[in-house]
Amino acid sequence: MDDEFTLDRLKPVAELLQETFPQREEKTVHHQSIKLQANVGVSELSTRTEPVGSILFSEDRDEAVQIRVNGFTYSKLKPYENWPSLRDRARNLWGQYVETVKPVKVVRIATRYINRIELPKEELDFDDYITTGVRIGEGIPQGMTEFFFRAVIPSADHSMHAVVSSTFEPTGDDIDTVPYILDIDVFRPVVADPSSDEVWKILEHIREYKNAIFFQSTTDKAKALFR
Repeated sequence: MDDEFTLDRLKPVAELLQETFPQREEKTVHHQSIKLQANVGVSELSTRTEPVGSILFSEDRDEAVQIRVNGFTYSKLKPYENWPSLRDRARNLWGQYVETVKPVKVVRIATRYINRIELPKEELDFDDYITTGVRIGEGIPQGMTEFFFRAVIPSADHSMHAVVSSTFEPTGDDIDTVPYILDIDVFRPVVADPSSDEVWKILEHIREYKNAIFFQSTTDKAKALFR
């Protein structure tokens, strides 16, 4: 974006998408500053909230578009679609954003998949399903009530980075599965023309890296749960 980009530039695109995305929420960021002085410590603490754009939702809230002064995000929730339809939908919306808002350049491209895998609770051993994540050493009780794993993994050529996170959601005794969350967020810094095909070629490479991480991080037993 250029240095003079303001929220007013976002209004036309929000109006353009209003019929498809009628629900709207303000997108904000929070800033907090602390002023320190020698021999005094904290002398001033201030907090402010700054609007940076909007989140637009479809009527049933299974789609969302974020239009911000520093970026654009398209999200699809259940029911999931295949990649071509998801990509084409995002490309169409991005085209409307570019035509209306006129961003100067693209500096970062990313895709994120949050996979929820329902694992059978009875005699559950995560190693039977997941190959990238937390492992408890031999001889230590193997049961876990909670965990969180996070790793940042660069691609072989270091052009991309994947932030891989995983956790599971505790359930009650009456539930016979454990929801395992495998979150894969791949991004690549770029300098690209917003209207160029290069943006979408890079996105395809990013998705390929995401897929490699997913398929190498799960066993055949886990993949069978998606069929």
